[in-house]
Amino acid sequence: MQIKKSKTQYLWTTILIIVALFVWVLSFSGVATADMYSDSAHGNSLEGVNRLSAEYDIGDCANCHDTFDDTTCGVKHRMLFNAEFVNQKSGVCMKCHQEAASHQEGGVLYNYDYSRVRGGETTKDCPASIRKQFWFIKYDTRLPRIHCDLTEPIGSAHDLKDIRAYMKNKWGWGGTNIEVNPCGTCHNPHKTTKDYPCSLPSSHSSTWEIWGDGIGEKMVDYADDLGGVYQPPYKVGWTPEEPKYEWTDDNQAPDYNTLCMDCHQDTIDSHRWGDLISLAWFEQNFSTTGWQGNRHGAQPRDPGSEQGTLKAPYTADEDTNYILMCTDCHEPHGSKNYMLLRTCVNGTEDLSIPPFSDPFSTPEENEDWVTWCQACHTLNVGHLSWTTCKQEHCHNHYTYGPYGKF
Repeated sequence: MQIKKSKTQYLWTTILIIVALFVWVLSFSGVATADMYSDSAHGNSLEGVNRLSAEYDIGDCANCHDTFDDTTCGVKHRMLFNAEFVNQKSGVCMKCHQEAASHQEGGVLYNYDYSRVRGGETTKDCPASIRKQFWFIKYDTRLPRIHCDLTEPIGSAHDLKDIRAYMKNKWGWGGTNIEVNPCGTCHNPHKTTKDYPCSLPSSHSSTWEIWGDGIGEKMVDYADDLGGVYQPPYKVGWTPEEPKYEWTDDNQAPDYNTLCMDCHQDTIDSHRWGDLISLAWFEQNFSTTGWQGNRHGAQPRDPGSEQGTLKAPYTADEDTNYILMCTDCHEPHGSKNYMLLRTCVNGTEDLSIPPFSDPFSTPEENEDWVTWCQACHTLNVGHLSWTTCKQEHCHNHYTYGPYGKF
């Protein structure tokens, strides 16, 4: 760390704080070294964190942990220049990860959603930042809000306060609000990279290493262990002659299923939806209670004329058990759609899914669901094709059915 602000009267205090900070990094990041941090997205000396008007080198620790600012040093938690977490739209991470008034040098930092970055939906300009992806729900009532180009409040997002409540006293996190930054649940700020931004929540008290970059941490490994195959979906602009995939190499895609299942294998208390039922993506057998399988996960396919047929690239043969990745269908942060469903799936753009009436949908909602599912499925004539994909006895978040929950 380079000291560029002359405050010699605080020198010994500063040295002690730096030592304490280093010990904190070690305790929460496994074996953290300067090389590891410099390899991270934040620590990169060319493109890393560079707080506006802070006068520190790019990637310098003090860009976030400002030990030379009297209003920060010994005042704010972990000596951060801003409160670590406030609400759905405010906190130290959001101060930089926003495209307007960002604290990053230049005042702009774009982080588009998964549908654009991976799916290729480049015609969509909003949300253009992490902050805006989370801001599909209000910071106070935590209900949907009119946002981006929506004309009604139908979007969704991971509720950061729900995450904080779930993480308390779990996997080495503390038991008070100030000790849990929900962004840190999936991201280690000292190791995260552009290509591999996530760390397993359950590894927080041990190694807290980057997840998805090593042997055994890819979707091909996850699917193979369950007797299936992972096939990356198409992205916008693909043709039969020139197929384009969200991941150019099957071995590239991180095993995000294991990441998501760290939390979603439990029933989670949600402010908006009540109890989110535990998932069993890895379960290969159906049951009427408790764990159940899902045909998008490890549960084997059951081809039938009434269920329609799969579209490319999921057409190798009827015996191949394709196991999808969570982010093939869901946004990780927030979406214009219900339940974080993506607006671009398998190369199909501008997909809209509003909240549905439970247990049955209106005709308009039926059409939205059928259109969304038809990104990967061809619906044939039969009793399952004229209605909606989301039905009480078929794909439903609330009913154990023979085809699994959606």
